[in-house]
Amino acid sequence: MKNRWFQYISILIVCVLVGLVIALLMKNLNVTNLGGKSLQELQNSIIDYQKKNEDLNNRNARLYEYLRELEAELAGGSGESYLHIVDEKEQYAVFAGLRAAQNAGVVITLTPVEGYRMQDAVIRQLVNELSALGAQAIAINEERKVATTEVRTSQD
Repeated sequence: MKNRWFQYISILIVCVLVGLVIALLMKNLNVTNLGGKSLQELQNSIIDYQKKNEDLNNRNARLYEYLRELEAELAGGSGESYLHIVDEKEQYAVFAGLRAAQNAGVVITLTPVEGYRMQDAVIRQLVNELSALGAQAIAINEERKVATTEVRTSQD
């Protein structure tokens, strides 16, 4: 009986010690999250964020000034800014595929090697390169490419 009580007490003491060790380890983990960076690195990060914030504030101020200029031109009866906005809107509509392109542009014909099928990866790479080069409108098999267009191999 005495031996059993000794076992229970020793197990209890071991469990309490293990619990304390785990608690101390967890406390040290929480403290060292920022400890990985030196004070100088943290200060540099703060300075970088302050510069980015200042740049964004300056850009925001420029955009508000531009907006005030546009409103002043509209209020003054000058239609130049309105025409400029309409031209920009039409240009973006062409890029988005909402308007037809003005000319035929360049026609590229891809022909696979005999006995092989045209791989969709080749077409995707070509389309991505054309887009990166600033192509205004891209059509594949007379289908206009828009933002949601997917290029994949068909089963036929």
